[in-house]
Amino acid sequence: MIPQKTRIVFLRRMRFAAAMPRMAWLDGHLNLAREVRDPRFTKVIRYGPATYTHSFRAHDASFFDTKFAAYVRESYIRGRQEHERT
Repeated sequence: MIPQKTRIVFLRRMRFAAAMPRMAWLDGHLNLAREVRDPRFTKVIRYGPATYTHSFRAHDASFFDTKFAAYVRESYIRGRQEHERT
């Protein structure tokens, strides 16, 4: 974890997630090896053949359910670059 002035970055071998706290919500993004179509992601940007950055905005704790936790686990694996070993 790397705390910065405006955000917190999470990394393993590479950055896999970031969080930017705001007064009334939490902005963030997850880097995944695939594009996920889920309405909770406000924007998806493709960087190269195997990196998709999924932006989100969470207004309350109910946003962070088991489905979102699975995306975080997948992003963590992406950060460990395990997707390239399989």
